[in-house]
Amino acid sequence: MFDHMQRLGLMDRIRKKFFLPEDEWVVVTYPIGTACYPKAVKPGEDGIFEPIIPVWQIRALTDRCVNDGVGTLDDLYRMIWGMGFKEYITTLVGLDEDQSGRY
Repeated sequence: MFDHMQRLGLMDRIRKKFFLPEDEWVVVTYPIGTACYPKAVKPGEDGIFEPIIPVWQIRALTDRCVNDGVGTLDDLYRMIWGMGFKEYITTLVGLDEDQSGRY
């Protein structure tokens, strides 16, 4: 429960800090929040790509980005997953297309 609340709080701070639109903020913040608090994921909840760095480092980099204004969200995605936000989403959608055949 604690990790869940921490994740939601972080997602909200990211939304406010970067002035994310109401219809986009969850898509942008969910992967970062989940990478920082992986124990917050509930059964049946969407997963994220496996980060390329450990959780402690993800939290430190996220703190610097969100609280100290160091870098951009795209930079943060690159440090966590080795790809920018646009590439992350494109790859994720591509996997959904391959697996479901719906798109």
